[in-house]
Amino acid sequence: MLADLPIALNPHEPTSIPTQLTEQIRRLVARGILAPGDQLPSSRSLSTQLGVSRGSVVTAYDQLAGEGYLSTARGSGTTINPDLHLLKPVEIEKKETSRSVPPPLLNLSPGVPDTATLADSAWRAAWREACANPPTHSPEQGLLRLRIEIADHLRQMRGLMVEPEQIIVTAGAREGLSLLLRTMDAPARIGVESPGYPSLRRIPQVLGHETIDVPTDESGLVPRALPHDLNALLVTPSHQYPYGG
Repeated sequence: MLADLPIALNPHEPTSIPTQLTEQIRRLVARGILAPGDQLPSSRSLSTQLGVSRGSVVTAYDQLAGEGYLSTARGSGTTINPDLHLLKPVEIEKKETSRSVPPPLLNLSPGVPDTATLADSAWRAAWREACANPPTHSPEQGLLRLRIEIADHLRQMRGLMVEPEQIIVTAGAREGLSLLLRTMDAPARIGVESPGYPSLRRIPQVLGHETIDVPTDESGLVPRALPHDLNALLVTPSHQYPYGG
């Protein structure tokens, strides 16, 4: 166990103590001072060593565990992830060795959400609870509790007053669009944004409908350019993809 970590925290910095701690542990990993498999002090021991609250250390450990840097197991304490070299190989060292190096590029591929901010202690606790208590029966429209929460979200964030009975939970936008299109009796002419979300554009064609490109600009779809013989129009909710208008 590394009893005394070379960490110095400054309470006068604008950065919070947990953030300072996570940054310094990442830097120790990048410099090779902390290696995969090394056991870290307990949160209580480290908080005493650094003179900070135990909650700050727990928050930092949770953040690093969510990022894949740490592994925690009951009875085994907290260790640097033994598989860290597989999860974060060379780029960790490049990122941490110099502050002048620009941050890594974000993956903006459609359909690949960034879950880094979700992998915290609250998320893991909710995930474990959901797995430990799976629903015995799932209604066709989706779990009622989930539909109630969605209806409340739509009321607060979108100003839409809907009942849970009006909501259908699907496995994603593609399944939801597919269900809507299957309600059409005959092949339809469907306007799609150009450019637009690629996987959604393919759904109407797979189901035998015709897609018509509709131009977009920095504000989104151009209404004056809409053809007059469309049966339906597929638009991106909130912000247009990929322009963001």
